[in-house]
Amino acid sequence: PQRAIAPKGKAKNKFEEYFTPYNMPGRRENKFRGWEIYPEALHDTMKVMYERYGKDKKYMLTEYGMGVENEAIFRDEKTGEINDNYRVAFMKEHLHQLNKLMTTTDINVIGAHCWATFDCWSWNNAFKNRYGLFEVDIETMKRTPKASAHFMQSLVKDRGFNDDYKLMEEYMDFDSLEFSESVKA
Repeated sequence: PQRAIAPKGKAKNKFEEYFTPYNMPGRRENKFRGWEIYPEALHDTMKVMYERYGKDKKYMLTEYGMGVENEAIFRDEKTGEINDNYRVAFMKEHLHQLNKLMTTTDINVIGAHCWATFDCWSWNNAFKNRYGLFEVDIETMKRTPKASAHFMQSLVKDRGFNDDYKLMEEYMDFDSLEFSESVKA
């Protein structure tokens, strides 16, 4: 298939310079970022890399996670912590695919790094979107664990998680959320 190349200066983002946009039927999306959610791609991509680059290699998922704008709307009124169960579900879906690789293939998966431990500054949006397992108060630099931090703690302690989980969409009603212009664009 041919790539569609947008005339210089006409592309909305760098990807549109090289690829024709296509919305797969049934597509899942992190509407805070406009990014597709397809955990199965992790499984499929690792298998391709294994076949193409070597069966004797070690493989690692170097970054997985999800950014969310205005994450404070998910703050638990009692504990004050961000209840980011949508992020936990997202992480579980991806870890499930990684586990599937480790248990059904000979691919030597040696680890996975989540993105990111702490809310961090992004070149794209400063601190608007939050990515971390720990909330960082920009004014005081106080770090507060989110539900995802507690999940990761139990994941390490228990050496796994219950495979029975909801999809991230079940934790938030995207239609009722307000998005900034930069997310809508």
